[in-house]
Amino acid sequence: MPGAPMDGEPQSKQPPTDRDPVADQREHALGALWEMAAASRYDVAVLSTNPDAIPSSRLREVSGAAWMHLKGAAGIITARKSDAIVLTKFKTPLLPLLMLLTFPWAKQVFMVVHHTIQQAFGSAWPRPVLWLAARLGYGLLVFESTEALRCAPLDSIGLRRVIEIPEPGPHSSWWDTEPIPQGVRDPAIVGVVGERRAEKGTDALICELKAIQQRGDAAIDILVAARNLHEYPGELLEGVLTMETSDMSSYCEALRRCDIVAINHSEDRYRHRTSGVLADAIVFGCHVVAPDYPVFRYQLTTPTRVGATFTSLAGVGAAIASVLDARGGKADPFTPQRQRRLPAGMAAEFDAQLESLL
Repeated sequence: MPGAPMDGEPQSKQPPTDRDPVADQREHALGALWEMAAASRYDVAVLSTNPDAIPSSRLREVSGAAWMHLKGAAGIITARKSDAIVLTKFKTPLLPLLMLLTFPWAKQVFMVVHHTIQQAFGSAWPRPVLWLAARLGYGLLVFESTEALRCAPLDSIGLRRVIEIPEPGPHSSWWDTEPIPQGVRDPAIVGVVGERRAEKGTDALICELKAIQQRGDAAIDILVAARNLHEYPGELLEGVLTMETSDMSSYCEALRRCDIVAINHSEDRYRHRTSGVLADAIVFGCHVVAPDYPVFRYQLTTPTRVGATFTSLAGVGAAIASVLDARGGKADPFTPQRQRRLPAGMAAEFDAQLESLL
């Protein structure tokens, strides 16, 4: 028996949805950065080198990616009179090609490097690319905090021109008018939200949540929401609520239905980077239970605490219990977190650091 769909609940007010799912996903990836650029007092351009669709052929994929990076270089040249150019969704092995064509304008370009920095911790090859970018004068745009990343691999790169901003949530039109949830449902809904991929460890997390439920460690219901929900084994979803998130609207609705969002991202892929699902959950007023990685800890405690961490799956139950205790209080920890991620808040942090680098 498959998991039970969540029907019959009132729908929250949503932004206009007269756009296709591809546009929705693109907006989630870039919309908040576009908003930040628009709110900045400087002339800021935001560019992406990521194609909307990747061809199935490996040769076509590589050639298509190279073409997109050439177009990215053309975009930088076109926007060269801007005060700053934010470059995102690039492929690290192709950065030398892009830098070869754009180094005269390096000091205007800030590369969003949370993926690349994680790669630099796990492998040596991205480090010379980042080292070269830093020496040529390219800036790095880091989500959340470089202090949480300080250790030998990153120090060897020699960070010079760095701007730190919060991990963006979805485009603010999805959540800026959402009321902060008051209290918590009984039982609380713990969501496992996002695409099912091996590095996200969702299967083991669902098993642990079901064990917590069966033992009575916490009064919870479990919601599994994913755009590839059909890839989960049917037996794993028995007894849990399910929701297919085929577009941005349904993804945001899944977050609205959660009291807590739990993630179990693997250490080798996420220890030194931020989580987009974590940031998305925060702006919708969900507490978060996450692995005890340095940047995750920073996300969950700055400027206010909105979750708990665990060092192994055996600690998920205790983390949920601590979150439920905190959620029963009268204090509102979410408003300061959301204000940082509104366009004005992100632009203020970006502008203050850009001013010192111009």
